[in-house]
Amino acid sequence: MDTQHDTGRNGLNNKCLLSRLLRGRHLTRSLLIFAGSVNVLSFSNVYFTMIKSYAFTNLENLEKIHLSDCAIESVEIQAFKKIDMDSLIIENTKFLSPTPSRTFFELSLRRELKLFNVYFEHLMSLSFMIHVMNTVKIESSYFKIIEGDAFHLKVKGNVFIEDNYFNDMRYGALYGIASQDEYGDSELLFENNTIHTYEDNAIKFNTTRFKVRVTDIVFNTKCPCTAHLPYADKILCEHSNQLVKYNHFLAHQCKVSVSSALQVYSLVIVITLVLCLALGVYAYKKAYHQYCYRLLNIGATKKRKLKKPKMMKNGVKPTIIVLPYNNDVYRETEYHVLPEKLLPLHPIENEMLKLHPIQTDM
Repeated sequence: MDTQHDTGRNGLNNKCLLSRLLRGRHLTRSLLIFAGSVNVLSFSNVYFTMIKSYAFTNLENLEKIHLSDCAIESVEIQAFKKIDMDSLIIENTKFLSPTPSRTFFELSLRRELKLFNVYFEHLMSLSFMIHVMNTVKIESSYFKIIEGDAFHLKVKGNVFIEDNYFNDMRYGALYGIASQDEYGDSELLFENNTIHTYEDNAIKFNTTRFKVRVTDIVFNTKCPCTAHLPYADKILCEHSNQLVKYNHFLAHQCKVSVSSALQVYSLVIVITLVLCLALGVYAYKKAYHQYCYRLLNIGATKKRKLKKPKMMKNGVKPTIIVLPYNNDVYRETEYHVLPEKLLPLHPIENEMLKLHPIQTDM
């Protein structure tokens, strides 16, 4: 089978020929680059091993690409790039691997973009970068992981996002859908969608020139009291094994939990303040005592340590002996006992008189 199909400029013949060629076939990597003049390119019940980059860029006079009941194992960046046509329709199709950024890149659609019952394993940021002149429909599809700004669309008509299941919805997943309607009459309808896990501001829309209508968002989780979710009156979540309005749950079920949480927070704050005050008082007292101790010891001389008497060779300390009968003093050495000469101490008054005799007038 040739990789290029130049089928002429007859739209009806092109459509019939491609329907026969591309129905129920297993396409390998080498078959996925097309060139020629084709009006309608339709794939039905086809398993794609890989769609290469620029696979459809060289097709002339292309008006529509239609994928139905297909499975795509892998797709390269810019597989659908710079295509100017009427419609891109993908139905009952599975993207079995992550859809990289700029897979649908610089497409200009004059009529519509339609995704119906499509499975996305992982839709990365900027996977769809398309300029749509009229309508966008994303319906009954399953998004296992959808990252922020996955759909970067510039739309002049209405946008319908209905009956989808978002298993893991990241921040601003649909925020990249923007309106180019100068009159501001376009609508964005987000209706009857189910969300399992989500990040903050996952449900966020670009409301510039858009009339956003949100109805029946089903959260496939228990109702949270701590999360701050927009469109609380439109959200249904699980409580006591049944779906309830999220705003009613906040009003009736979260009051007790919020008040108890405030009490716990208040108790923690009081205990923290008491501990800080006790530590402050202890530190102040300790610093004050140290300051007073330094003041009392200013100018004080260090105590001299008394020298210990030297030990004699036999380990006996030298001693002084006083004989009681004549008050003689002897000092014992290692081998001898020697008498000590003691000089009497005169009264200090006699010494002062010797130094400064008192003169009297006769």
